[in-house]
Amino acid sequence: GRGGGISAFDSFIDLINTDVLDNSANVGGGLYLFRSNYNLFSVNISDNEATKCCWCCVDGGGGILLAENYASDVWDFEYNSSAQYVTITGNYSDHRGGGINSHLGYTLNLNGFTIANNHSESEGGGIWMSGGEIIMTNSIVWNNSSPYKPENIFWYMYSPTQIDTNSVIQYSNIEGGWADVGNINVNPSFVNTEEGNYSLQKHSACVDGGTNFLILNGDTLLNINIDNYSGSSPDMGAHEY
Repeated sequence: GRGGGISAFDSFIDLINTDVLDNSANVGGGLYLFRSNYNLFSVNISDNEATKCCWCCVDGGGGILLAENYASDVWDFEYNSSAQYVTITGNYSDHRGGGINSHLGYTLNLNGFTIANNHSESEGGGIWMSGGEIIMTNSIVWNNSSPYKPENIFWYMYSPTQIDTNSVIQYSNIEGGWADVGNINVNPSFVNTEEGNYSLQKHSACVDGGTNFLILNGDTLLNINIDNYSGSSPDMGAHEY
């Protein structure tokens, strides 16, 4: 089936302070969202699996699979979603996208994400993209694995290392490095990943490593109130120290 934890078709889902854990499905082990918008806030999507590799148009997505119809000119689908402070860890996919599989043109707006220790048996241990764009801030993408490189973030319709020119990844800790403003490439120093604790230790370089404000091409992409974080700046990742 599709969506071991939650499956949505032409819908809107609103998840706040929610755990999606230990689910299994053919595709979208944790969440399967087909032509559906979402609001995710303080969500933990961990230890889910997408178990069937059928090499069809849409499969994979151990943690989340996002998909829309190929005949997009027939449908009037307006994508308008948001996601903040989301942990995606320990998920598994028999095919593409151990953590996230974003299929056919979704723009991923990710702020305060921790995407770590996910595995794909094909491409994109952390994130697998087929077209679309990423706008990522204050996030950690670390120790994801797959047979094909790059293991953390993989674009399918471009060369594997080329990103969409409209994509922005800033003030984030990306394993292997990512050339953009404020990014680092250092061990995030999680508290205890074996017990599923992806909070940051006091000495982590991710503490106060993010930004509370970001404008791009005249659009305000990020404006975090100072009351919503401690220290001089927001931390990278889903868990504020």
